[in-house]
Order: sequence, then structure tokens, then C-alpha cells
Amino acid sequence: MDITLLSNPAYHRKIPAGQQVVGMGEMYIVVSGGIEKISLADLKIAGTLAPGDMFGVKELFMGIVGSGSTLFRAAEDTTLFVLSEANFVEVAQNDPLVLYEILRGTVAPETLPPAAKQPEPQAARQPEPQAAKPPEPPSAAQPEPQAVKPPEPPAVKEPEPQIAKPPEPQAAKKAKPPAAKPPEPPAVKPPAVKPPATKPPAAAQVPSTVTVGKGSFFPEGHAGYPGIVKPEYKTYTYMKEYKCPGCMKAFRTPKIFESKIKTAKPMRYDLREYHIDFQMEWYDVIVCPHCYFTALATLFEGSRNFLRVRLKDVMPDVTGVIRLDFEAERDLDFVFAAHYLALRCAGAYVNHRQITAKLWSDISWLYEDAQDDAMARYAAAKAAEAYQNFYMEKNMTPTQEMMLSLATAGMLYRAGDLKDIRKWLFQVKTSKVNNKVYTDLADDLIELAKVEA
Repeated sequence: MDITLLSNPAYHRKIPAGQQVVGMGEMYIVVSGGIEKISLADLKIAGTLAPGDMFGVKELFMGIVGSGSTLFRAAEDTTLFVLSEANFVEVAQNDPLVLYEILRGTVAPETLPPAAKQPEPQAARQPEPQAAKPPEPPSAAQPEPQAVKPPEPPAVKEPEPQIAKPPEPQAAKKAKPPAAKPPEPPAVKPPAVKPPATKPPAAAQVPSTVTVGKGSFFPEGHAGYPGIVKPEYKTYTYMKEYKCPGCMKAFRTPKIFESKIKTAKPMRYDLREYHIDFQMEWYDVIVCPHCYFTALATLFEGSRNFLRVRLKDVMPDVTGVIRLDFEAERDLDFVFAAHYLALRCAGAYVNHRQITAKLWSDISWLYEDAQDDAMARYAAAKAAEAYQNFYMEKNMTPTQEMMLSLATAGMLYRAGDLKDIRKWLFQVKTSKVNNKVYTDLADDLIELAKVEA
């Protein structure tokens, strides 16, 4: 494929040398650098993808996430063109020639077998039209590919989004002119102490998107976080229509524009990823406003792993318990409520143990960002327990086993439980897959655990 057509940086993702490419329902085209194909059967390099080569076709067009037989790793600092469900329509509209080349590259080997490309049968029929129209021999032998190739439109480059960050509010300072002070300082001190005493009532008046009624919805110790909003995150989302698998009603809600998300720093030992000016946990769960069925965005659409027979047992009865304001600015209270609703609905999926572990990890990171250490440890312990349950009951590839062992150890450490960490880190260090990224993260965690011990 002509890589000059892939110049739009809005769809680029940079992969540092040695890092594994782990995609969920995405297709990639190498723009620069190179990608090694590593067979998990013998851990040998089976080939290298050069600029213009593509991979992940089945993941995007057939919904097959990972075959477990091949690992893709950056041989050097590499730039990939990412095509996903989120940006498919946009690419089709803005860069139609790119989409044409991608589709032609994915289907040509199947639709154009060698026998169909042989010119002999056409050559045998050419004498008759040439004899009837001697002045126009060129028109009888027009090359087929040039006749069907669409005109090349100018590449439309999407400008990089400029995120306008709201200015930090400046605390109002009360002027205290010396002339206004009374002669006796002790009499002036009580008014100076009053402003701190009035702050809690003012904070409590900030409206929240979540109203909790009777019963207990959140776990004990959960505090509300009204007023914590991230309006700048809207730049990285777009409105998408979904059909709820619970009530079968349609609705629109924000979805992450994944091609715009850029990595801020390396992944942490508990597999947490950091992104520039964006936090995935704020929008990776979808709530149906009609029936409150909730699930991870990657699982909400389609019927894969979804069991309708379990729906009646997991559908949350929220009447009088909790109410979400879907029209207001999304705040941290809404994000927490969405994740706890998703935990209740996880049983509707075959891989509910994996989903539960992912949700508890998200919740732990959200508490961490809210600086609620006690609840962060509580959620991390829940995530570690869910990861261990998933590990015991699931057949996994060596790479998946390595990632799961590292995530378990990372969550145990964050929960303050150091007694079982070494067992899981040993699993990482002795894995059949020599993934340097994960082994380095395991080494980091080993050193942290030594300090804590």
C-alpha cells in the first residue's frame, strides 16, 4: 500500500521499540519502522512487517480478538495507522482513497485468484473487434485495473485538536488594609477564622449527577465527589447510537475516539495506562438511560459472550435506589455509579470474571485519582481477588497468563497484601514468553515490595 496516503497524524499511534502491540478490535498499517511477527509456538520471529503492510484485519472486520498464535512487537520505534470501529466512518468520509486501498488490500487475495488474472482468454477474442474497427485498436485493450481505479482525491488532513484548558481559578484574596485594623488585635482574629468554617457547607451545595435513595448502593466508606468534572475530555469523544441489549431501546451516548488518544508515559506495574489529557476510565462504561443496564463499552454492542437468559438475574432494580442525570455535565460521581452498575450487570456475560476484574481495577484507579487511599486499597483487593478467580478457571495463552499474573501482583501490592506477591511475580519471570516490557515491570514491583517489607 502507498504509505503517502497515510499521512494524517490524527490516526497515528507511536509504538516504542520492543513494545508489544495489543489491539482490541483494531486494524493497523505500518507507516514507519517495522513490526516483528513472533510465533508463540516456538517464540521465533516468523517475519517482519514493513511500511505499507497491515495486520489485525480479522480483529476489525470479523470481531476476532487475538488468535493466540502470533505476537506483534515493534522491531524499532514504529508509527502505525490505526483503523477502528470508532474512526471507520470518518476515514471513509475524509480519506476515501485510503479506505479503498485498505479494502482492496484485504480482499484482493481472495477475490482475484491467479487464474482470473491470466490474459490468454481475452487475447484470443481480440482479433474480431480489431478487425471490425481497425482505427481504434487501443480501446479494445484497455487495462482493467486503470478502468476501475477511482480518481485520487486530495488528502484531507484533520487538524490536531487543540484542547482549550480552562484557566485555573484564582482564589479570591481579601484585602486587609492596615488602616482598617482596630487597635486591639485579639478582637480582629475571630472574623479571620470564619472563612474556613464556611467552606464545608459551600462544597456540599455543589450539585451531583447522582441521587442515592433508599438502601445501600455504594460500598461502605465511599464518599461523594460532586463538582469534579472534566469538560476537556469531550474533545476525545463523539456521540454514538447504541441499542441496549437489556431493553432493546436505542439511545445516544459519548464514545471514546481512540485514534486521538496518545500515551503519556509507560504502563505501570498494575497495567494502568496513562494518556495525554485524558483518562479512559471516565468513558469506558456505558449506561442505558432507559433501564440502567450497564457494561464496558467494548462489550455493550454485539451479542458476543452475552447471555440473555441471565439478564433477569442481573438487571439492576434501581427504583428509588439511585438516579443518574444524563443531561448534566459528567462528573466523578456519575463515573463511579456507572462502574458499580456495571459490576451488577457483569453476570450477563460469559467472561464475567474477567469483566469484574477489569471494573474493580478501574474503580481502584479512580479512587487513587480522588486521593481516597482507603477505598483505593479496598478496590485493589477486590480486583486482585477477581484476577485470581479468573486465572484459576480460564485457559489462556502464555502471554495472557503473563499479563494476568502481573496484574494480580500489582493489585495485591496496591492493596497492601505483600505475602502472595512473590508467587505471582515468579509466574511472570518464568513465563515461556520473554516479554521485556512485562519482565521489567515485574522487576520494578519486586524492588517496591522490598522497600515495603
